[in-house]
Amino acid sequence: MDRYIGLDVHDTSCTAVAVSAQGKRLGTHVIETNGATLVEFFKPQAGRLHVCIEEGTQSGWLVEILSPYVELRTLSEK
Repeated sequence: MDRYIGLDVHDTSCTAVAVSAQGKRLGTHVIETNGATLVEFFKPQAGRLHVCIEEGTQSGWLVEILSPYVELRTLSEK
């Protein structure tokens, strides 16, 4: 099962919103902005995870720690 997750990243917390391939909302989660905590959230999830993050100061770090577990896309600010 494919899942699509938008990750809104801030200094102390991240908000993840997951939807199915059919567009059904699967849940919203607030996660501490901490590498181990983020990996702990994404690693056990079933299916193929497509994660979209906004390009910013933390995007490189997020790609580095999450890329073994998810497929990442970044959105550039215009």
